[in-house]
Amino acid sequence: MTINVASGANKPAWHEEYDLIVLGSGGAGLTAALAGTIEGLRTLVIEKTEYLGGTTALSAGTCWIPNNSYLQREGVQGDDAAALQYLDALVDGLADR
Repeated sequence: MTINVASGANKPAWHEEYDLIVLGSGGAGLTAALAGTIEGLRTLVIEKTEYLGGTTALSAGTCWIPNNSYLQREGVQGDDAAALQYLDALVDGLADR
């Protein structure tokens, strides 16, 4: 980043171009960045704190994806109704499905 001294303004001047800019380095953000990179996009992740991981880091780095294909491949049968019941209980009626 450089400072635009000629105009008298202290505004950053960007000299880079990206196909995908991800705000936040939580599980969702890093997943989006990885997917973009795999697809050949030039990707930038911007995190406002000195830490990576967002709320995912606070959850011990885990995420819950019920009834996913990896569990099914191992013979674990998911229960979509139980997953919805759990999610409904988490939001305690404050959000619609």
